[in-house]
Amino acid sequence: MDARARRAGRRLLRWLWTSRRPDARVVRTVLLPASALWRLGTGARDAAHRAGWLGRTTLPLPVVVIGNLTVGRSGSLPVSHAVAARLAARGTRVALHLGTDATAAEVAQAREALDGVRVASGGAPSEAAARAVARQADVLLLDDAFPAPGLVADATLLVVSAESSAAVPWAPPAGPWRESWRAAVAADVLVVTRKRASAADAEAYAEALAARTGRPVARAFLGVLEVQGLRGGVRLPAEALAGKRVIAAGAARDPEGVVAATKAMGAAVQPAPWRDARAGPDDLAWLVRAARKADHVVVGPRDADLVRRHWPEDLPEPLVAVPGLHWEAGEAHVHAAVDAALLPPDRL
Repeated sequence: MDARARRAGRRLLRWLWTSRRPDARVVRTVLLPASALWRLGTGARDAAHRAGWLGRTTLPLPVVVIGNLTVGRSGSLPVSHAVAARLAARGTRVALHLGTDATAAEVAQAREALDGVRVASGGAPSEAAARAVARQADVLLLDDAFPAPGLVADATLLVVSAESSAAVPWAPPAGPWRESWRAAVAADVLVVTRKRASAADAEAYAEALAARTGRPVARAFLGVLEVQGLRGGVRLPAEALAGKRVIAAGAARDPEGVVAATKAMGAAVQPAPWRDARAGPDDLAWLVRAARKADHVVVGPRDADLVRRHWPEDLPEPLVAVPGLHWEAGEAHVHAAVDAALLPPDRL
């Protein structure tokens, strides 16, 4: 699927799940029987596991499951990165297993960003555990793995985006909520992430979730916290682009992401989305010409190598948007749940 098709698909889902227009309401109503079947299926799955009919698997090392309450990624991967980095900095040997839909670029990025963390993807949790044990890991982090049916998790962190607060509270396909509120109530910590939502909106949503579930809630901002020179590697805070004329070239998987993040820095942004999943010769040629009239060119990390190979020596180096996570509240809840998972009572 090319970049245009992905953008069209996201716009369609945003319309279906958040629009209050009559046509969207009609389509959602038509899809409600399918949503009811989805919820019936997940409910039967959860009931079977609670009753012990399908068995429960205990892995041979502490397991932290980090997942999303809604369809798509609400930010479980950045949360997994943050948890893994903190543990590794303390000397804990961490194995991070990425979800089945993780791209090769995401695996490579995690390995580069998380020094000392054993990063892998693919296979069942039991296979991930076997690899982690073989590599003498102290803890296994399973990203995008919720609900991990039948698996005994020592800590569960569930991520939900503040932007999803505008969506209808229904299961797919009529809505984005792939898991019920029972899952949220059973989590150790809920993490509300925000990209485009304001801090005030995220705080209000977190308070509503805490009141409804009775669970501790953390909040985190997901965005570009700094930019890095494509060749020299010099890092600048995102605020350095405020007021600058910037061309933002779209990342392969989320073409709007770099544009939105660069605008959030306060820059005057001209979008330059790729025509397809990756930049072609025409895209790069246009970007080089446009760069002569701008203060900076910003690209996403997935496109950095491609742009580097084709960038003229006589032009200032482009900047790579470095995504990151900034805890805004409740970070201690996350740390407490993960630390407790390393020494659960049944493993003492």
